[in-house]
Amino acid sequence: MQIFNELDEALQRGLSDLKIEAATEIQAQMIPKAIAGANVLSQAETGSGKTLSYLLPILNQIDFQENNPSAVVIVPTRELADQVTGVAREVARYKKLKIVRLIGKQSFDQQTLLLNQKSHVIVGTPGRILDHIERGTFDAENIRSLVLDEVDELLNRGFIQQVRDIIDFFPEKRQTLMTSATTSAEVESFIDKIVPDYVRVIVAPKIDRNEKFNQLMVDANGKDKDELLLNILVEKNPLQAILFCREKKEVDRITELLRSRDISATSVQGDHDQAERFRAMEAFKRGDKRFLVATNLAARGIDVSQLPLIINVDFPETKDVYLHRMGRTGRMDNRGEVISFVEDRDQETLQAVRNEGIILSDMTDAIRPYRKEAWNIFGNTSSKRKEKVDTNVMTLYFNGGKDKKLRAFDFLGALTSIKDVTADDIGVITVDKRYTLVEILNNKGEHVLKQMKNIPVKKKRLKVHQDRGV
Repeated sequence: MQIFNELDEALQRGLSDLKIEAATEIQAQMIPKAIAGANVLSQAETGSGKTLSYLLPILNQIDFQENNPSAVVIVPTRELADQVTGVAREVARYKKLKIVRLIGKQSFDQQTLLLNQKSHVIVGTPGRILDHIERGTFDAENIRSLVLDEVDELLNRGFIQQVRDIIDFFPEKRQTLMTSATTSAEVESFIDKIVPDYVRVIVAPKIDRNEKFNQLMVDANGKDKDELLLNILVEKNPLQAILFCREKKEVDRITELLRSRDISATSVQGDHDQAERFRAMEAFKRGDKRFLVATNLAARGIDVSQLPLIINVDFPETKDVYLHRMGRTGRMDNRGEVISFVEDRDQETLQAVRNEGIILSDMTDAIRPYRKEAWNIFGNTSSKRKEKVDTNVMTLYFNGGKDKKLRAFDFLGALTSIKDVTADDIGVITVDKRYTLVEILNNKGEHVLKQMKNIPVKKKRLKVHQDRGV
């Protein structure tokens, strides 16, 4: 906790709510350097705590009284943007900082409304962030901190020119924090051009991957992969698992295969719109769905702390993709298992994986041919994962916002008129066009909800209930 003692009290309280007491190695190395103002590139394995290693320093230096964004976090995927935004909101709750997510396929006007309110940190994908900058919806000259999360993946996905264009709008005098799971001459060249003076923090894996992960392979040549998959699921009977496929149509087919057996499954692939993908991810993370079938879209940006199993229904196209998929299991101190179907077309990539010192044991002959009746043992049940819920905080939904000329100040006045409720009990207030969301802190949610059913806001009677949304 000594590293966290360098943070302000509000952030320490947020970490305490999340039951985070000790810094991971990457956090212990990166946070002091970042707080001191250095530009930092961090390299660490998936699940090492890198997100907090850059979020905590930038959140630490922001004051609630600031009205405009001073930090931007650029990520390669919408799913990762969702994850980072969620972590930032949770840990910055008691600082009452406003985190705005800017991603494609969501309303640009809605995002602009959020930026026009008090906001402190922007998290988003390159295209949408650049779009907002070029349209002048926020002042890029105010940006003091820039984070490039997963530089290697930003480059792999062809976002580098957009990132360069974004950086051109930012002040030269700023802090830049970067993460990269892998490195290459191309990554190094890009970083050297945009941040010539940076320090590198590298945390090598502490344990052998062959100890951390039980890695198995199945010879799928000329075999019925559906039958193999169902037999493996019966044999392993995992609490939850992600099943990776190479093509979108295969994701849809495998998902339908599972559902036809009354097995609880959801899916994520590129043809799904953002709302569909988000709902699927959240249902899986909550444990409402037992299996997530996905393309590489989900290989980054989903964080389930105790996911026991990954199945590569289609072997990854590259060694790096294999490592990223593998990183979805075995998080923190947990052990993970990866099962990969291998065909003739996969031999080159399989050898590249083996060249990393990874041992894949052949389990083909060990798969029991269960009767078809056994494939229905799962039933239509969820994983019953017990999600860690912060009972100290409740978000209230009011059916009125800017359309009724209401401001955050109006809600604050009404809420603090309640006996035993002060401004310290009110978290982030988000006033949208037709509704308002208010975080109630310190376990006072039920009390405030009951009282606000009879208290007007700016002489207006509003309907209020606990928000069950995102």
